[in-house]
Amino acid sequence: MLRTHPAAHLTLSALLTACAVGPNYHPVAPAAPAAWETQISPTAAAGTESMNRWWTRFNDPLLSELVDDALAHNPDVTRALAAVWVARENRAQAAGGYYPELDGSVAASRGREIFEAPVGLGNPPAAVLPFTSNSFQDGFDASWEIDLFGRVRRSVEAADAGTQAAQDAADEVRLILVGDIARYYVDARGLQRRIAVTQSTIAALQDTARLTTVRYQAGTGTGLDAVRAHAQWQGTAAELPQLEIGLRADIYHLSILTGQPPGALLPRLLNPHPIPHVDDEALELGVPADVLRRRPDVREAERQLAEASANIGVAEADLYPALRLAGFIGFNSPRLSTLHHAEQSGAWSFGPAIDVPVFDAGRRRSVVRSREAQFQQAEAKYQTAVLSAEEDVENALVAYTRERERRARLVQAEASSADAVTLSTELYVKGLGTFLNVLDSQRTWFQAQSDLASSETNVSIDLIALYKALGGGWNEACCHPPPD
Repeated sequence: MLRTHPAAHLTLSALLTACAVGPNYHPVAPAAPAAWETQISPTAAAGTESMNRWWTRFNDPLLSELVDDALAHNPDVTRALAAVWVARENRAQAAGGYYPELDGSVAASRGREIFEAPVGLGNPPAAVLPFTSNSFQDGFDASWEIDLFGRVRRSVEAADAGTQAAQDAADEVRLILVGDIARYYVDARGLQRRIAVTQSTIAALQDTARLTTVRYQAGTGTGLDAVRAHAQWQGTAAELPQLEIGLRADIYHLSILTGQPPGALLPRLLNPHPIPHVDDEALELGVPADVLRRRPDVREAERQLAEASANIGVAEADLYPALRLAGFIGFNSPRLSTLHHAEQSGAWSFGPAIDVPVFDAGRRRSVVRSREAQFQQAEAKYQTAVLSAEEDVENALVAYTRERERRARLVQAEASSADAVTLSTELYVKGLGTFLNVLDSQRTWFQAQSDLASSETNVSIDLIALYKALGGGWNEACCHPPPD
């Protein structure tokens, strides 16, 4: 019995399992600052807890219902999940290269050939005779490519990274969707608040217009005051349709985002509801490096970089010889009646084959260089994703913090404007002030109320943008496709 040295087994094992050409990829840590330039508060900046399901912090059950409906029925989410399943199947196809391929086949043929009979066998010279034959075959063909240089391994590595990138892309679709749902919902509630303010102002201006008309008819006022009051009343009333158009547009878009016809959500959203808000203490920024790793677009770009690295190895493996093992076992007979008689028709074959690249006019080398260039593209894309993420967070932080300051000042401005209306009206009734002062104070008060409603809306919208920039997400159980 032939015995082999243990070193030979180790060498063969290394060739069959460990050799993989191409670069070995190592995860890239995003270059992140130590802290954000803009801080909200010391306690918020130090927070490191998860931001899963951040939209529930607005404490609005209807908003949470809309988000759940959108995640379940939005066509873009369905498309993104389908892309994940495609990537998983691509990975399964790549992993199939590790194993032999076995195919069963049944074949039958009948043919006729013409040949020249040899001289000396009782036939005249150059006699042409026909020959008819049958052939029946039944068996299994097997083939197996030994992964000597890691082509299959690198293909699986690339497919794994591609699957993870597809999952991250699906997370990005969901993050954008949830942000859009929350933003349009908050905007709709803000418009309802502004509509209520406008309707209240219209009623007040209408009363003022009637009062000036009565005073003019009684001889205690002027026609100019009545005309000015009427003009301000009608001018303010003219702003109401535009606000109602905006409200309808928000509701229509929310319906589309949840996978429904435009008017489906009108019964649920037309009734006014307060503008959702989150307490400042509930916001947790986290460490920049953790935020960047949480961002699905950054994760996707990093996984695409890993995929590009593995594809270089796939291309380089094609530069080396390929070893294939092929075989057949089954039956082969000229007669159907004896096809499955093992002694008469049993057949088998087995043997290796080596494909050695000799000349391809530089095609394989060109593929390697192309994959290396694609890796550089992916690396630049990853760096861009990191920088864009940092910019998104900083912009969102600035917008959110400054809008909160603006809202605080508008609260004071609205209170002062209300006092001005009261004082100017009292002076006018006593004959100590002009009606122009009354109109001006009313106009200022209306504008202050409208600006305050817009600012309160913008604070929540800016907070939504900040949650998106920070990569806020959801629990794993709700955001990834079901397991196979």
